[in-house]
Amino acid sequence: LMRMSDACALMEDASGMRVHRSWWVAQAAVQGQARSDSRVELAVKGGLAVPVSRARHGTMRDPAWGYAAG
Repeated sequence: LMRMSDACALMEDASGMRVHRSWWVAQAAVQGQARSDSRVELAVKGGLAVPVSRARHGTMRDPAWGYAAG
């Protein structure tokens, strides 16, 4: 067991990012995004809906993260 920040530091070279307080997501696992009001969630393989913190909303606008305008 370790702190999330320490685990994320070990994942530095991996293609992914910490999207919420206790969520790290591999970029290859992202299948799309869902938005409702001011909330953003990533749809990932396996059917999970991963919350995205408000601080990460701007990063999620990148098409590589499943952003679809509209």
